[in-house]
Amino acid sequence: MLAGSADPNTATFFSFQDGRCRTASLPGPAIQRRIWIGSAHGWLVTADEECALHLLNPVTGAQLPLPSITTMGYFEILPRTESSGTAGFLFHERSFLQVHRPEYKGIEYDKHPHEIPMGIMPLHYLRKAVPLCDPSSGEYFVVMIHGPYSKLVFARQRDARWVIYTAVMHGTCTMT
Repeated sequence: MLAGSADPNTATFFSFQDGRCRTASLPGPAIQRRIWIGSAHGWLVTADEECALHLLNPVTGAQLPLPSITTMGYFEILPRTESSGTAGFLFHERSFLQVHRPEYKGIEYDKHPHEIPMGIMPLHYLRKAVPLCDPSSGEYFVVMIHGPYSKLVFARQRDARWVIYTAVMHGTCTMT
């Protein structure tokens, strides 16, 4: 996909196969306002301005909603305020560590949730997400690295919530 389209409702794609550029209409809302977290099989994983996650095929315009990040149990959405007009999230580190690092049970750490501004959430807490199979087949399976400690969660089309992967070995996860 080429950057710099003057029309937020279209995108220009370059084909390496035939060397031609093609313009495609984009689904609403314009994906230029979304943050791209990852891609595979011609599908993008995006976060919109409310941090709602979607699988998006930019060529066909097909979109599939992914479970809310609040279903992980340690992110809580904050309502928009009339004064600032912005929303955000609370990150409950205690809940996160109880799930991902149960050996921390007796250790003292910050018991108060951390407030995360909406604009920071996808950049620092939703690190990478990839569909492992082609969602065009009618099923999807997405893996996402998230949180301050880069932990894994999964979601399939039939899942109402993210499935947390709790590893025996602790460390951070990476994907390329």
